[in-house]
Amino acid sequence: MAIYNIMPTDWSKVFPKAKQMVIEHGPQILTGIGLSAMVGAGIIAVKNTPAAYEAINGKKEEEGVRKLPLMDIIKVGWKYYVVPVGMAVAG
Repeated sequence: MAIYNIMPTDWSKVFPKAKQMVIEHGPQILTGIGLSAMVGAGIIAVKNTPAAYEAINGKKEEEGVRKLPLMDIIKVGWKYYVVPVGMAVAG
């Protein structure tokens, strides 16, 4: 079985071209990263919402109330949204 060298051997030609491409297309690359972070944050938030809803309802049943104060809702549900908020801020 023959092993073929598919990688270029002259790296001095590859890196300047890659650097030039990143310099020319930097705004588009950063926009794509930001958009994908926002979309990912939205998807994760939507997936975590049922778990947060169940945790809040469990707290309501535990306390025997029909409606929780806003601060109690935040105390119960914040941990489900830490990752999406972090992604959105980073994006």
